[in-house]
Amino acid sequence: MAAVTPASTTSAQGIFDILRFSSVADADTFASATAPKAFWAFSTFNPATQGSAGVNVTYSSGSYTFYPGENTTTGLYLFIVKG
Repeated sequence: MAAVTPASTTSAQGIFDILRFSSVADADTFASATAPKAFWAFSTFNPATQGSAGVNVTYSSGSYTFYPGENTTTGLYLFIVKG
């Protein structure tokens, strides 16, 4: 478990953010001061090298926590709707 930093961030007119993470591991966290209206994650995992695609993400008390299908995975996008 570690704090992760996005490799890139794109903001769409203050309505939502797209954050790209190069690598996340089980229970890694990302802090965010703004509570989301909605959020979801999308993986770009390589099925040839990573057999368990998919990721779950939760938000609580200013922090997102990632639970990828594998212990460490590459290529994750987090979409945050700010409202």
